[in-house]
Amino acid sequence: VGGGAFFQLYIWAYLSKSRPFLSANVNLVIKVNQKLAGWKQKLLSYTGRICLVKHVLSAIPNYWMMVIWIPMSICHKLDRVCSSFIWGDDREAKGVHLMRWETLCKPKVEGGVGLRHMADVNRANFCFLGVKAITQESLWTDLVK
Repeated sequence: VGGGAFFQLYIWAYLSKSRPFLSANVNLVIKVNQKLAGWKQKLLSYTGRICLVKHVLSAIPNYWMMVIWIPMSICHKLDRVCSSFIWGDDREAKGVHLMRWETLCKPKVEGGVGLRHMADVNRANFCFLGVKAITQESLWTDLVK
């Protein structure tokens, strides 16, 4: 295995100046699915599944969204994986959908549970990086400029 292949496998994403390919970011979805494979969703309550998605599953892509732009199709796949886990969907049968995904993603004050769409998180992190690149002087901003 070459150095680039190891780096890509370890980091789960390609770091390059060009626009990222979909295949380079599919590893992120695979990583989230691997995390889900160890959890028994049938043994968790509805609230427990929401808590796991909110605090654990959303942290994995959020970490990488702080560094690179994730394509929207990958964000939608991540949303689908999270919603399927919350609702208890599997390959054989669909679970009970107590609330729409859009309702779950609303803030608690508006009647949701405070989950966030991955596309919104991706956009917010990218804007944060832009502001940081404009306002701060560091080795990182010199590299980006």
